[in-house]
Amino acid sequence: MPQKVFVSGCYDLLHSGHVAFFKETSQYGDLYVGIGSDDTILAIKGRRPFNTQQERLYMVRSIRYVKDAWINKGSGILDFEEDIKTFQPDVFVVNEDGESLEKSTLCSQLGIQYVVLKRTPDQGLPVRSSTSLKQTEPVGLPSRLDLAGTWIDQPYVSKFAPGWALTISLEQVPEPFKERSGMSTSTINAAKKLWPFRLPEGNPELVAKMLFCFENEPGKEEISGAQDAIGICMPGLNRHFYDKEYWPKKIESCNDDLILDWLEQHICLVHTNPRVPDFNVLEGADIIKPKVEALAAAADACWHAILNRNLEKFAQSIKASFDAQVAMFPKMMDNGVPDYIEKFKDRALAVKTCRDAGNNNIILLKCTSSYPAPIEEANMATIPDLKKRFGVDVGLSDHTLGIVAPVVAVSLGARVIEKHFILDKSIGGPDASFSLDEKEFAEMVTAVRQAEKAVGKVTYELTEKVKASRKFSRSLFVVKDIKAGEAFTEENVRSIRPGYGLHPKYLKDIIGRLAKKDLVKGTPIDFNLVD
Repeated sequence: MPQKVFVSGCYDLLHSGHVAFFKETSQYGDLYVGIGSDDTILAIKGRRPFNTQQERLYMVRSIRYVKDAWINKGSGILDFEEDIKTFQPDVFVVNEDGESLEKSTLCSQLGIQYVVLKRTPDQGLPVRSSTSLKQTEPVGLPSRLDLAGTWIDQPYVSKFAPGWALTISLEQVPEPFKERSGMSTSTINAAKKLWPFRLPEGNPELVAKMLFCFENEPGKEEISGAQDAIGICMPGLNRHFYDKEYWPKKIESCNDDLILDWLEQHICLVHTNPRVPDFNVLEGADIIKPKVEALAAAADACWHAILNRNLEKFAQSIKASFDAQVAMFPKMMDNGVPDYIEKFKDRALAVKTCRDAGNNNIILLKCTSSYPAPIEEANMATIPDLKKRFGVDVGLSDHTLGIVAPVVAVSLGARVIEKHFILDKSIGGPDASFSLDEKEFAEMVTAVRQAEKAVGKVTYELTEKVKASRKFSRSLFVVKDIKAGEAFTEENVRSIRPGYGLHPKYLKDIIGRLAKKDLVKGTPIDFNLVD
């Protein structure tokens, strides 16, 4: 009769690492899986699981290596304690990340064999863990960009003339937007209270309405417009029609990949400083029917320009919408906004000119126009910022001495390096001092190629060389013969190389505990040897 084998875990974000673990564990006998409940995960991790306990139970039971599975009855780290006392498995298996003194002690008390497995993926597959997946593939709440018609979602504006507001959903960004910077951070913060990690499944419009109602609780004096909730919760491009009410009369959506790709190519998001604490955009507002009608007309023109992918009319309607907003709310131009417009006007025009000509193969080069350029004025951090702002590949036009700047540029994402070259520096000339000769240029190319290799990719996996070197790590070994029933002490257990035994962090956990059997000097220690 096969042994009964038990494992326990959350099994949220089910991945290939879980399946490989089940496959290896099933070699010990019939595999049964205990799954942590939603409440247990909430209590331990402070969040709800990404998948409900019923979804996780369904997925785990569907894996062919699993004989059966259930939701653990208990709570806390040992939520399976009641289950295994009833089920009485022959073997309890954990992976190396999940081993603990509490688990091994419980198994020892119940007479259950305790097995610790190393995390080993199937051939050709990467090492997977839920922790690494959350680090490398983060989930998060989207943001929104209001394209045109802003303010029409307020009844004190739409009462003069109905009209559309246009929003587009933005994917989660690595760095959150600054508070009070016009990126609906207050609505995003409200959404995080409802859904800390991602938007719920279901009808996006109903989700948006839920968020709108949650943010604008009864008694709130200043109502946040619905466009923020709609822009965050409804994917793609949307326009919503307002007529004297907070919630729109109708919503129209566009999720055409061609149109959304076109928008991505022609929109550049520039981060501004947050509004000062006492800033009041409503101060000096002049809301009259002709100005609201101009706002509504600009938003409608913007929608049709986008659908027709007409860049000229898109730009005209965006500007018309902005001008209409400023006419009603002149304080919008305070807080340094004109300075930002002036600062980026020329660079935005350069990119726009290329794209107007049908050329999307654009690379912006960071350049310090000084000859030679002092290295402290290179400001290489601008390179990734250019890529982020304009959505194009970036590079470096370098006038510094030597090859340090090109190497740093590559590490920051540069795809092109432009450097002055001279056959013979003795020729002289205005560029000779910061130009590279043939030998120096070859050295730069070699250094740049090495930098490219060093940058590599984002990964938390261990390379084969690192895995091989693990055997030179320290671990716990028996350094004096130990009889069965004899206690582990600091005299007979040491942390030495190689890394075949328990991690040194467990030394204090096993000191004073008893050996299950006779152990000779040189034996690597694992929990199976500890009573």
